[in-house]
Amino acid sequence: MDVQPTTLVGFLIALALVSGMLISAIRARRERQKTKQAHELLKAMFERSNVGKTETVPGGRIMRANAAFCRLLGYTESELRQKTWRELSHPDDHEDAAAPVNAMLAAASTGGDPDPVTFFVRYLSKNGVYRPAFVNVTFVRGYDCPGILLAEVQRTDEFEKKRIDIVARKGFDFVTQPIA
Repeated sequence: MDVQPTTLVGFLIALALVSGMLISAIRARRERQKTKQAHELLKAMFERSNVGKTETVPGGRIMRANAAFCRLLGYTESELRQKTWRELSHPDDHEDAAAPVNAMLAAASTGGDPDPVTFFVRYLSKNGVYRPAFVNVTFVRGYDCPGILLAEVQRTDEFEKKRIDIVARKGFDFVTQPIA
């Protein structure tokens, strides 16, 4: 069988094109797998954290809350999605919490990348008890939204219990005394 050079060249070109398409498809599949794994990791970090976390739109409505935040206040996530941070926080704390968040949002509105803010707030639990907490809020730009506020909420009464326990066991207060 006599193979013509033009037929052989055409075959090799077609083989190279098919090989290139297969390599591109394999790379795209690997990238999709990596993206899916990264998304699953971030989702697990949010949901499984023992620190209360919420995703809130700039207007204050809670869009998502993890189990730790739900336990802190005694609400289900669906109940929390019907609320705003103002409804859940002590009225005397509104101004002190709103000022740093509004400054962060103002910086974000100019296209900047604002620094996270931290403040103290008392959250109203479902049973009517206020829970004191430190709140760290970070502005995160989204692909399908102008941005969200990611809050991490740490109960201060738990922190105080741990501090008192360490003082009792170690004989020094790590908050007020430097470790020698």
